[in-house]
Formats: sequence, C-alpha cells, structure tokens
Amino acid sequence: MNFLTYKGNQGQELWAQPLVPVGDNAVAPLFAVTSHPNLRRIVDVWLRQLEVDMGPRGPAFERHLRERIQREIKRSPLLSNSRVLNTGLRFRPPGNREEEIDLVLVVGDLVILGEVKCSVTPTEAKQYARHRDLVVGAAAQIQRKAMAVTAYRDAFRSRLREFGIELSSGYSILAVVVLNDAIHSGMPVNGVPIVDEHIVSMYFSGEIVDIAERLTNGEFVPLRKRTFYSSAKEAAENAGAFFSAPPQFDVFLEGVTQRLVTVPAVNDDDWAAVYVTYDCIPVVTDKESLL
Repeated sequence: MNFLTYKGNQGQELWAQPLVPVGDNAVAPLFAVTSHPNLRRIVDVWLRQLEVDMGPRGPAFERHLRERIQREIKRSPLLSNSRVLNTGLRFRPPGNREEEIDLVLVVGDLVILGEVKCSVTPTEAKQYARHRDLVVGAAAQIQRKAMAVTAYRDAFRSRLREFGIELSSGYSILAVVVLNDAIHSGMPVNGVPIVDEHIVSMYFSGEIVDIAERLTNGEFVPLRKRTFYSSAKEAAENAGAFFSAPPQFDVFLEGVTQRLVTVPAVNDDDWAAVYVTYDCIPVVTDKESLL
C-alpha cells in the first residue's frame, strides 16, 4: 500500500502510484488511471523505482526482435528467402573503428541495418523530449554505421560471408531505427526511418487489412485490404518508402484536420484570442482496393 500511494516524491507517477491520500488513514484510487493502464510501462516504472538494473532490457529486446523477424520471414508469402542475423554484427572497416550493428536483415539485394533501442514509454513532456533525443541520437548512430559499410562494401560482403550470407556486388543499404514502442515511430529523422517492431512485422506480411467481417465462428474475413508489394524484388525496392512512411499511417494522417477555437473578450478591457487545435478522425480513402 505504501509503495502504491502517491506522495509527490521524486520519481513517483500517478500511473504507477494510483492511490491518493484522502485522510490520515485512508487512500482513494484514481479510477481513470486504474481502468486503462499501460501495464507494460507500469512494470517498467516499478522496476526503475525499485532500482532494478534496466541495462539487460536492451540486449533482451534485440534478441526478441530478431526472433520475431525470423518467425515473420518463415510466415511471409514472398520474403521467405530473407535472412536475419541471430546476433549483433561487429564490423571493423580496414584502418577504422569497430562498429557494432544491432540488426542486420537481408531482403534480396537489400541490406537493412538497424539500431535497436528499448526505453520506458514516455507520458510527460520532459519524458517525450528525452525520448526524442534518444531517437535523434540513434538515427545519427546508424547513419554513421551505414556510412562505414558503404565506404567498405567489399569488406562488409566478406564479413557477412562468414555467416553464410552471400551478397551481390550491387547490394543496396537501408539504415533504420527500431524502437520497442510506437512513440515517435513512423516519422523519419534526418532521412532515417524510425519504426517499431509492429511496422517491421507488417512489412513481412505484405498487406494490411482495413476492414474485416467477424463471422459467427469468430473467424475474420477481410473485406478491404492493401498490398504493399507483389514480389520480393518489389519489396526490396519499396522498403525505404515503406519504412519512411508506413502505409498503415495513411488513415490517420489523412484524418488530421485543423480547428480554430475562438476565445472572445468578456468586456472592453479584455482581449480576444484564437488558437489552433488539431483533430484526428481516421478515414478510409478510395486508394484502397476492395476484394
């Protein structure tokens, strides 16, 4: 009870401490917090408050991501010949510093290099700012590593050959940042796509269902869907565009509308104002094809 009671101490949050003192010997729960919690994030906050070492989370998420990609590759109807290294890759260009690449994914003649970041989901303005700094820094990191690979393409081919992956001499490179949360994903930073594991998963599925009908037996039947590519070659060619602007975001981006709110003056000495707000009502456009 003491741990879950909010006292305004440094590091406490109402999401993690939803009990508020209402007397000397009584507390009341914040129902808005307890009804719709983000349990994964709350556990992260509790671990941090209990001073549990959060360092192992990063490597654990990297392993989880690679394992998930391996499963998605096996299920993929068109990209089953893709390869993902089951470990991070250490690459030392001749005469240069060693680079450690968290994720190496090969789709046809495309090599996707990923910087993988795992952090606590932000909920406050300062946390969002710090998370944004994390994303910007990760984009700079993977850009530097991609430049090292680009400058020493043959050496990188030889390095991957050690893992049984043979690249063509004309292979292309795509640098991405993969996050453990959807916050800040879907919006490139300095040309580097920022994605989460769900977006990566959708890339291998090759399609997204917009509208589906649920049958009496619980099965879902797609009524409207979009396909991202029709061949492995097209998937590799369109990967940059897909990760930079995930198609599943279209219904949200096209649903953003501006709304002007006026604040009238209450008397002759007061001043009037207008401020801008943005609403998002997801819409389905005619670009999707009916089955």
